[in-house]
Amino acid sequence: SNRITLGFVGTGSHGTGVNLKSFLHHSDAQVVALCDVDAKRLNSAHQIVVKHYGQKARGGTFKGCFTTGDWREIVARDDVDAVVVSTPDHWHVLPSLAAVRSGKDVVCEKPLTLTVHEGRVLSDAVRRYGRVFQTSTENRSKHNFLRACELVRNGRVGKLPYSELDVRYGN
Repeated sequence: SNRITLGFVGTGSHGTGVNLKSFLHHSDAQVVALCDVDAKRLNSAHQIVVKHYGQKARGGTFKGCFTTGDWREIVARDDVDAVVVSTPDHWHVLPSLAAVRSGKDVVCEKPLTLTVHEGRVLSDAVRRYGRVFQTSTENRSKHNFLRACELVRNGRVGKLPYSELDVRYGN
């Protein structure tokens, strides 16, 4: 296929309102599976996918979108190339790690992990299995945030106070 097939784990406000809606508009990607423990959220995300691909027609290749309440079913699917993890913070590591181990690439919301150890395990697995892993830190490159940094750096917002850590470490 010329498209990357995606499975989404977590279809809450950010999972649907940002990640799902963003990927739906990429012609080189296709959403084929969705997961959420909340049936209402899952159904809402499913309707968005069906409506989008129904309107686009995708050359007659849209065969529906699998839904489940168990992220392990997304990771186990052979028709999923990459997994987008948009779960609550404490649930990022398990589906990401399982996806990497099953040969899938991952896009994961921040924070990636809750402990340094979890981060080490995840990072080592990404390297070991040769996967692509992206974290969603897009705010660092959005125009409005870049402009705010420019204004601060150029003193346009006045003198900013330093924190105790800045003083202690000489920043």
